[in-house]
Amino acid sequence: MEGPSVKVVAERLREILEGEDIHKAWGNSRRVRFEEIIGKRIQRIISHGKNLIIDIAGYGLIKIHFLMYGSYSIDEITRNENRIRLALEGKRKVFFYNCSVNTLREYRMKIEDILDENWKADKVLEIIKKDKRAICDVLLDQDILPGVGNIIKVESLFSAKIHPESTTNQIPEEMLLGLLKEVREFSLLFYKVRKENGRLRNYMKVYGFKTCKICESKIARKRTGLAKRISYFCPKCQIRY
Repeated sequence: MEGPSVKVVAERLREILEGEDIHKAWGNSRRVRFEEIIGKRIQRIISHGKNLIIDIAGYGLIKIHFLMYGSYSIDEITRNENRIRLALEGKRKVFFYNCSVNTLREYRMKIEDILDENWKADKVLEIIKKDKRAICDVLLDQDILPGVGNIIKVESLFSAKIHPESTTNQIPEEMLLGLLKEVREFSLLFYKVRKENGRLRNYMKVYGFKTCKICESKIARKRTGLAKRISYFCPKCQIRY
């Protein structure tokens, strides 16, 4: 689940859980002390990047990361119970499946979320312009661009006409800056579509496609960078630096 989706989850859960007491807590996470949560009040729910943070009074913070296949449901159990990592039950019930769940004393935000109103492309440019890694790895670095996932990476690189295996410090600064602006723009679109329960596929240009919408060449599908995440790209339209 990428940052825009997590932000929508936080907003939906905030409406039904903030200020409510927890009557029952359970799940198969070994990182949460369920018995200590019962009777406590949910003070705040926020998102930062791909992390969902639940602040519970008198207990601390619960950080949820949905990983590749995590999900959640409200009021009803929609998947096998043995997949529930965390269940919080009060007036309403929320179930988290197949995700990473941890208890924290504090959560430090090193840099602004890609959707934060204070996010600045030129600030991130200063951080990455000397980076020697492939740009596909840099874009997925959550210490630099919290919230950016594989779909945002692929679509932004296509729009910026940059090959995913380009060495970051070899990309001209004006191209890098343009790429970062594409990352921001697609992230905001992603968030809007998810919030409206729309279909993101309708707005994609390259992710999962077989032919380029610009030149009609065959789209390449390859595991790129050190992270070996799948990239879709047009070998003709996207320049490798």
